[in-house]
Amino acid sequence: DQGFDASIVHQFAIGKDACMYLATQTGVMRACEGRFEKLVLAHDTYVISVFEDGAGRLWFVTNGQGLYYIEGGVLFNISENEGLPSNWAYSIAEAPGNVVLVGTRQGVFAMKKEHNTWQTIHFNVKDGLSNNIVLSLLVDDELLWIGTERGLNSVALTTLFSSSGPITPVKYTHDNGYIAIDSTLNTAEKINNTIYWGSSYGVAYFNADDFVAPSDIAVNLLNVSVRQGNTPRPRFVSLYKQKTELPATTFQLRFQYSAQEWKNPERIMYQTRLVG
Repeated sequence: DQGFDASIVHQFAIGKDACMYLATQTGVMRACEGRFEKLVLAHDTYVISVFEDGAGRLWFVTNGQGLYYIEGGVLFNISENEGLPSNWAYSIAEAPGNVVLVGTRQGVFAMKKEHNTWQTIHFNVKDGLSNNIVLSLLVDDELLWIGTERGLNSVALTTLFSSSGPITPVKYTHDNGYIAIDSTLNTAEKINNTIYWGSSYGVAYFNADDFVAPSDIAVNLLNVSVRQGNTPRPRFVSLYKQKTELPATTFQLRFQYSAQEWKNPERIMYQTRLVG
């Protein structure tokens, strides 16, 4: 009755016009004076995030259509045709200096408007990110925190749009102690100097000023043994540090490892690959 046609709402924001803007699976809905109206975007645009920056621009992050923003009452679109690394985007944040940061399927895209022209930079796994799919962003003092499908990253904001040196992300993954492994969509928040980050394993949290990943865990191979299927009671026979050919009756190989990690034992993971 009020014109709302969506069943999924991802985010909402209050614009300077005192209207509410909602990101939904059918586009952007605007609520003003108790009624809803749909903004005219591309047909069936799935909108993940809505955000208002410091300059008063309203941003709409979509899956498949890139970015939309409203400035001066005019709707603009930024897609792969305009330099966006991927039309599939997920998250958005703003750094000091009206730098707009967007998490996409192909890394982080940063934009700064100067003399009515967008200056842009892009960085991804080739520059050191732990993963290209950026699902959450959080600006924290002098750092940009980046949540991906494979770990968390931090980047110094001073390296954005700077000629002093390359962008060098610091990675926090399962390999070096970040036990959350992944990030979920737009679930980062800082409260009383503690950063909370949602993941498929629950909520990870840490002190933003004292987050140091432990060193890598040393894993040792203790034994390799084999069991043959041509005896009534097959047993394992050690092959450790031996070169041997396995007969066709071999039906089970066993690898035994050891590692020590008392603080986070869930970090210990083993993997074996047979080649040949």
